[in-house]
Amino acid sequence: MTLLDRLDEVHGLLHEAVLGGAALGWLEPPSRDEVAARLADLDARLATGDAGVRVVEDGGALVALGFWRRRSRPSLAGSAELEKLVVADAHRGRGLGGRLVDALLADAAATGVEVLTLDVRADNARAVALYERHGFVVGGRVPGIVRWGDQRFDLLTMFVRPGLSAALPDATAEHLCGWVVLRRPDDGRVLLARRSGVLYGEGLWGLPGGHVSRGERYVVGAVRELAEEVGVLVDVEDARLLGVQRYEEAQASGVDCFYVAERWRGEPAPVAECSEVAWFDPADLPPDALPWLAGTLRTHLLDGTPFSEVLEG
Repeated sequence: MTLLDRLDEVHGLLHEAVLGGAALGWLEPPSRDEVAARLADLDARLATGDAGVRVVEDGGALVALGFWRRRSRPSLAGSAELEKLVVADAHRGRGLGGRLVDALLADAAATGVEVLTLDVRADNARAVALYERHGFVVGGRVPGIVRWGDQRFDLLTMFVRPGLSAALPDATAEHLCGWVVLRRPDDGRVLLARRSGVLYGEGLWGLPGGHVSRGERYVVGAVRELAEEVGVLVDVEDARLLGVQRYEEAQASGVDCFYVAERWRGEPAPVAECSEVAWFDPADLPPDALPWLAGTLRTHLLDGTPFSEVLEG
């Protein structure tokens, strides 16, 4: 089946995304003819190894799509642009965007793409954080070039070398994450969320939180991730720094900042990247929690140690 054979599905996916405010480059949903022309071009490029396309289906229905195209100029033939990455609204928060990026990077490396670039609106913090988690770095910034109604936004150009991690097996990923320990004042229990649709810790209990974006304060990123994942709002001034942990593992290293909050608005519920939430005694976590979580809570929450290091060897 060619992409053009799925024209109605792709057009519907893009139409819904643009109407919902997705920053895909269109001010209005693209026409069916415009989408058809793009798909026909992708089909032709796929046959020559000059494009990569990945889709995600749910029950046979198209729910996510991403693609890159190699640049046509001979002097730039070693590079390609990741042009679109879109996930249906009903399927957001399941890690599908990350799965698409992983697959597209692998395809690019396999076809000899040396550099993969993309453009993203600078205010799209969630997208920037996603790309940074997959190795993209900011190569440039153009102030005020993106027009959306009466508003103007900066445009970031990001890039990654798809085959670099495979060529350098000793390279490690650097992770900067903020986490929130939401604690009930009456009994001291803390909120955990069962991770779902994520690359790390699938099915395990963990704290709400995640990667902070470039230029974003740790505490701002932590409370943002809390709201996105479990629907709870915490004011930055109500999030107290609990501790900082540096760690080094075989293929990853990073610095985690943990914040404790006892005041919030909203009722915790699984919203994104988790399937359920529950309250637990921090001294008696369930056996299927993230393996480092019990020690981290004991060190920073129960013992009051402000800084810790977990180093291999």
